[in-house]
Amino acid sequence: DVTPVDNVYLVGTTATFNGKLTPAGDAVIGTLTVDGNVTFGAASQYYVTLNGATSDKLVVTAGDTVTLTAGADLDGQGSSLHSVGDAFTIIDNPGAVAIVGTFADGAAITISGQDYGIDYATGSDVTLTRSQMTWTWDGGGANDNWTTVANWTADSWYPADGDIAIFTGVVRPTPSNDIVGRTLDSIIFNAGGFTLGGNALTLSNGLNNAVGTNTI
Repeated sequence: DVTPVDNVYLVGTTATFNGKLTPAGDAVIGTLTVDGNVTFGAASQYYVTLNGATSDKLVVTAGDTVTLTAGADLDGQGSSLHSVGDAFTIIDNPGAVAIVGTFADGAAITISGQDYGIDYATGSDVTLTRSQMTWTWDGGGANDNWTTVANWTADSWYPADGDIAIFTGVVRPTPSNDIVGRTLDSIIFNAGGFTLGGNALTLSNGLNNAVGTNTI
């Protein structure tokens, strides 16, 4: 396993990782620069931390190649709620040499309860982009607030900008939006009897009152 301190610069023909690589340690944002080719072996894991608008990053100098051997794993953790479309470059190769292979996760990954698309085709980089998610209200929390994560079936986060919120069931039928300035894709009511309160919000694609009578 390789856990360097932040802003380490490695020089060599090829750096091959066969265990866990985390640029500055779990839960710490860091950058590792390699002046040479990089290969992630079949048993390797690239572990990235996302925090706010920043993330871990592996920088490979221009003209060198990044190879992702079949079986190489991508994993990580995050401590912030991200909006749909938020992007993080986790492998940065300023040259024009395309990434060889993909991580075992393929085109998508879930990190700390949030979904991200994995893009290998933007230049020669690997980028994570927050995907649109659907959050379903189950009212399992101790209050009516949207930011109480136990009120949503995922029990991890709550709707971010660009997400979809679904209200269904009969538990806690008076959800309170305690988020200022939230812009959702849409709200869907799959049950009647809900009264939504709290702060104003914006819906990019409107409201679908599929079942019953509901109040906003």
